[in-house]
Amino acid sequence: MTSPSQAIHSTRHLQCNNWSEMTAIREPDHNLVYWPRSEDSAIIRFLEALTQQTPLPAPLKESLKATEVADCLSRHLAPYCRGYEDGFDRLCADVEELATSFSSLASSSILRMTFALIQHDMCRLFHTDAIELRLLCTYLGPGTLWVPDEYVNWDQMNSASNEARVQDLSKVRQFAPFELGILKGAMYDSNNGPAVLHRSPSLSEQDHMRVLLRFDSQVDW
Repeated sequence: MTSPSQAIHSTRHLQCNNWSEMTAIREPDHNLVYWPRSEDSAIIRFLEALTQQTPLPAPLKESLKATEVADCLSRHLAPYCRGYEDGFDRLCADVEELATSFSSLASSSILRMTFALIQHDMCRLFHTDAIELRLLCTYLGPGTLWVPDEYVNWDQMNSASNEARVQDLSKVRQFAPFELGILKGAMYDSNNGPAVLHRSPSLSEQDHMRVLLRFDSQVDW
């Protein structure tokens, strides 16, 4: 039997220019699609003000219909929008559009949503997740790190070091602010190869905060 490290030789990520092209994630030969988007200065101003709040807004974690996402986010952030109403409205509109489009793409009527201001390190090691599809967008701060399949040592996934899991750490990629990424997880059916290897960026040694949006398609266990 051929191991994943022997079977994967070609690049399985795809850069896209619009939402229609992002539907390529459904194809078996892709485990990551990404779309570099322009930053929105009004949203950035609102989120920068949000990071100065004391205390910070609590993480928003809900399972919702796509049509409920914008109202939920609006209620959560409305107490902080005074003076930044334009950025607040534009953020809610963007998240609503992403929720609707991702729900359709993933054929998932319910989305597991996370919207969080992150100050601390989350996952130190590169890993895959037991999910079907995940949308990520870091609106502010360092984005998620990911590894093209050809640089992954799949037979070292039990190792406690990234140096063992990744052949060449200089090949690690990182999402830019506002860039969309849709990742396949280990639960995705008809995936021609392993899920994409990724991890959160390190914040412990940097004066950074992240504002992260994440949608997971609902898995029927």
